[in-house]
Amino acid sequence: MSTDLIVQLIILLPLAGAAFLGLIPLFARGIRAYKGFLGAVGVLMVAIPFGLTAFLFAQGVDSAYVATLYTWLGAGDFSVSIAYRIDELSLIMTLVVTGVGALIHVYAVGYMAEDRSFW
Repeated sequence: MSTDLIVQLIILLPLAGAAFLGLIPLFARGIRAYKGFLGAVGVLMVAIPFGLTAFLFAQGVDSAYVATLYTWLGAGDFSVSIAYRIDELSLIMTLVVTGVGALIHVYAVGYMAEDRSFW
């Protein structure tokens, strides 16, 4: 798996999970029957980026890797790009954020499981 794809997945999976979990109640009836599935989706959409970040961290980054997602403006030799810089410090911070986020999701699903207003 390429580093570009991993970086995009780390960013897009939590966004996709939030969009899915936020929009599903608008279109689905009887959602309480699927609360286990929806809880698993919420946890996995944060835990998978944690695993991908751990994979990148284990590979090691010799120098800063720049993943360009989109070139916003280009004129001659000048360009403005939307990019992510991947180095050891950013990987450690991403591990902390995604790891704590996954633990928060697991705790919230367990804590709110019997609350009727949760689902």
